[in-house]
Amino acid sequence: MSTIDPGVNIYNTSVSRTFSRRSLVLRYATSALVVKEWELDVVLITLAWATALGYFISVCFMMKYGWGSHAWDVSLADMVQYNKYLSPTTLTYMWSPTLTKLSILSVLYRISPARGYQISVYVIAVALLIYTITFTVLLSGPCNPKDVGSGVCLNNLAISQVVLNITTDLSIIILPLPTLHNLQIPFRQKVVVGCILSIASAVLIASIVRAPYVHIMAINPDFTRKQAEAGVWSLVELNMGIVCNNLMRLKPFLRTYLPRVLTFLGLTAKSKQQGENQSKSKSSGNWRGRPSHSYQLNSLEHDDPHHRSFRKEPSVEAAGLGDLDKEPSHHSGSTDDILRS
Repeated sequence: MSTIDPGVNIYNTSVSRTFSRRSLVLRYATSALVVKEWELDVVLITLAWATALGYFISVCFMMKYGWGSHAWDVSLADMVQYNKYLSPTTLTYMWSPTLTKLSILSVLYRISPARGYQISVYVIAVALLIYTITFTVLLSGPCNPKDVGSGVCLNNLAISQVVLNITTDLSIIILPLPTLHNLQIPFRQKVVVGCILSIASAVLIASIVRAPYVHIMAINPDFTRKQAEAGVWSLVELNMGIVCNNLMRLKPFLRTYLPRVLTFLGLTAKSKQQGENQSKSKSSGNWRGRPSHSYQLNSLEHDDPHHRSFRKEPSVEAAGLGDLDKEPSHHSGSTDDILRS
């Protein structure tokens, strides 16, 4: 078979695009209907989705000029047109995962007020911007696909980006783990919260799977074919990164429309608190119990709501993972303000 079936390519890429689009609609519904507030992470993930769409459109045009075909089957005229689309394809692929990770970091930043933790968030964000901007400059200079002899530079750039993407994905996964480790909450809830905090970087799997294809692409003369093989995984990587990012922020939506899902996952304090209240009320003669409250990330010992509103402690609610039984307060910087998103 001399060509990767364009129909199969479009189908595979369209499926991942559909998932990312639908997850973004749910994210918008959460912001507009439930939270009623638009925050930085929504803006960043929207830009990530737009650049991923740009990558998809560029790939569709490249299919017409040999993307997926063997290089020796592509005419010189088609090759000229093919190279014209390499720049927008590479540029959009660079920026989409960076914007997705910045969106994740904007959420993780609010989980803990610890200075070292927040500095770590800034360091990762700055590193992301530095290498992405550097690659963008290189793409417009020595690595410009339109220039003769830019192939080696492009290949080195692609390999460098794979390594840096995997490194930053791992950093984002590891970042909240020390805070999570210190939580005084049931182990099952720790596991669930940890999975949700890390799910936005689960696209690391796609990045790792894509890495060998990029290496082969760099050394194989059949570059149009190998670029297509790597490109399929690139589309999966971009779109699933957006899907995972949006899933991480759907807790308010699930609480409003699918509360049983949260109860099953152990992300609501209601069932546990009700059990404790019943045992307390049995001993005191009060069968009504007390209303449940939100979990704090680091402690469940302080039950005074005013104490919780003003203290700067790590909070599950910071990522939209805490119990939302209470109305949010409007104290600047409080975890309840963050909770609304």
